[in-house]
Amino acid sequence: MKLDKVEITWEQVRHMLLWIALPLIVGILISAAIPRSVIGVIYLDDAIYSTTARDLITQIIFAREHTNIRAVVLAIDSPGGTVVDTEAVYLELARLRRIKPVVTSVGSMAASGAYYLSVGSDFIYAKPTPAG
Repeated sequence: MKLDKVEITWEQVRHMLLWIALPLIVGILISAAIPRSVIGVIYLDDAIYSTTARDLITQIIFAREHTNIRAVVLAIDSPGGTVVDTEAVYLELARLRRIKPVVTSVGSMAASGAYYLSVGSDFIYAKPTPAG
């Protein structure tokens, strides 16, 4: 019994690699073109004053205008703040809530205006505190 040697030429290797690599490259390019949905997270870990309110409003407007952001989580750990700035953020949050779901996650504190903002969301998740 005699086995013949099979010789593979460089031309055959190139054709095999082309048939393997070309669909792989096309698949990668197609998957890169498909938009992916994300969940936006907005952090409030300071008192609500003019600068923090401006930052929050900017982030809320960004989340509202971008369609790839499907929902927003508002992570709050704040002692509250001024009435005017809190109300401005609350109104922007209400505009966002008409379009996308908003969930609030309360860390260790959400007093005064921070609590007011969390009430304006669809759901509130709070960690238990030692006080009860």
